[in-house]
Amino acid sequence: MILYDSSDWLGLVFICHGTVWPHIQMKFIMVCLYTCAAWFVSDIFEINVGTEGRTILVSTMSFLLIFRANQAYARYWHGRTMVAEFFSCCREFIMLSMGYIRGGGGTPGFTLK
Repeated sequence: MILYDSSDWLGLVFICHGTVWPHIQMKFIMVCLYTCAAWFVSDIFEINVGTEGRTILVSTMSFLLIFRANQAYARYWHGRTMVAEFFSCCREFIMLSMGYIRGGGGTPGFTLK
């Protein structure tokens, strides 16, 4: 379990322990270098790459964001249903057990004749 210091928010932003960053650090650096090199080449040779890439990226990211939100909503409702079913079973078990448990001294006065 990772314990966080809630007063040091800047340290929390740059923490790497327990995250995926140590595993993808080299890939991330390589992609950043490739992107910078491509930008410099396009700037030096005045290559216009257009706006189609931005349009494709925005639509893809929107789809992924909506898909993730839908999955989270489905998990929430599945958990809520399971908790409601658990408490329903607990309530049913307690009511059933109360029918079989013998009560205190006042119980004989409530018996049917």
